[in-house]
Amino acid sequence: MNFTAKLSDLAVSPFALPTTLLRGEVRAAWVGRTSTEEQQDPRQSMIRQLERARSALPEAWVLVCHFYDVESGRLELEARGHGTHYERFNIPIARDGGIADLLTEAQHPDRRFDVVICESTSRVARRMYENLTVERALERAGVPLFAWNEPIKLDGGRAQQILQRRINQSVAEYEVLNALEMSWGGLCTHVREGWNIGKPPYGYAAKTYRHPNPSRAAKGATKTRLEPDGVRSAAVTRMACWRHYERLGYGAIADRLNTDPERCPPPEPPGGPERARGAWSRSTVADILRNPKYTGYQVFNRRATKSRHGAHNDPALWIWSPEPAHEPLIPKWMFDAINARSRELERSRQGGRPNPHPLTRRTYVFQGRVRCACGRRMSGSHRPRRTYYTCWPKGNNRGRATRGTRRPSTSARTPCWTPSRPSSPTASSARTAAPCTPQTSPPSTSARPANAGPNENASGAHSPTSNGASGTYGDRRRNAPRATPSEQRCAPSTTSWKPNADRHGRTSAPWRRPHPSRRIPVASNSWTRCPASP
Repeated sequence: MNFTAKLSDLAVSPFALPTTLLRGEVRAAWVGRTSTEEQQDPRQSMIRQLERARSALPEAWVLVCHFYDVESGRLELEARGHGTHYERFNIPIARDGGIADLLTEAQHPDRRFDVVICESTSRVARRMYENLTVERALERAGVPLFAWNEPIKLDGGRAQQILQRRINQSVAEYEVLNALEMSWGGLCTHVREGWNIGKPPYGYAAKTYRHPNPSRAAKGATKTRLEPDGVRSAAVTRMACWRHYERLGYGAIADRLNTDPERCPPPEPPGGPERARGAWSRSTVADILRNPKYTGYQVFNRRATKSRHGAHNDPALWIWSPEPAHEPLIPKWMFDAINARSRELERSRQGGRPNPHPLTRRTYVFQGRVRCACGRRMSGSHRPRRTYYTCWPKGNNRGRATRGTRRPSTSARTPCWTPSRPSSPTASSARTAAPCTPQTSPPSTSARPANAGPNENASGAHSPTSNGASGTYGDRRRNAPRATPSEQRCAPSTTSWKPNADRHGRTSAPWRRPHPSRRIPVASNSWTRCPASP
């Protein structure tokens, strides 16, 4: 008798299940998952899932392999199935691999199973996207996915089954997100009431209180607040004073702390004393001086510990207690001033120490102290018989987007010139240069107001002339040819600039015109060069 005559029209349709599931023995693979031991007992959960899946199998179906993991169902699919948490529990089920091994074996034509069954699709993944990805991957390989809490109908339509599955998947994702939101709200309320979360920061000790909920207190639950911890708290205050009043860098503060370990004992890392290095470091000092808990307020959500692997969150996302919850070690005004000036001292050496690089030949007195009016920190340079400071936007930004309205765009290709006092290792070098506004060419000297000086142009700024010139930028030759007024007004077109030119405009192309700094002589009162970009 013809076998297809017994099947319905939907069973032989192109979108129906494979008819091989109705013929003879069908091999099934079981897939399970449970969270870590903090949420439930993985051993009992796996046994229950396997028993339920086995009870839903038709008579001709048999389980031939088992795939399961002990991990969170909210992980990305690429990170699933690679953990070893299942080894910590005595699960009496032979394991053939995890979800990743299941998907890999499903692609092979000689796989050991024909279908996959689970207790619920939430055991495959908690989020809809990962759940559908696994389902589609198995479907493309010709392996249907079934669940214990869904009807298994082989010879009819699948629309009702798919509808129920999508509802179950939506409910599973809703339950997880709803639980996370309620838990987050509880943590925010916990912090606003002044209670501490996690390990106390250096300089504080945890003071334990009885849990305000009587039922939780009966089970031994407690809450903690912060209180100063002896000499460690004094060390934190000392660090803040050095940073604020003496403007020391993190490395200089760490060196001072290491000279007196009895008054300033080094902190212990979260991993325990065996991981302690027994000395202060720059990163440790920086973390302490950036921690707002030392102001007396409780602060939460400073780092994205789970979503972004510990990355620092924007301060606008921090959760603060409305009032101080413990004794401050750093005044709030001092904490704000320290962090407001942190960018000024960033990546600068303290105490006039030379750069440890073996090619360093000199030390600049005002290193990290001189800033251009555009906001960028100026760098020291040296030429024969003179030392000066320059603003170099491209070198400072390192390809990052320009921030601030006063700063010129780093994509500009034309230089701008700003006059300043003679640059030398004296106090006069600390004067701030004029704003480096981008312009297509140096200001013309042809149009000048009636009251303008001999070296001022139409805008009132000093114009570089050849009167009294004793040298040129970018040229070490003492007898360099002087530029004519027409040459001073003519800047190279933007098309002549090449990306492979160095900061002085030198390039290997023989046809390229020299950089203006090599053509315009500098007057006896030195100039501070502030080009928008080479």
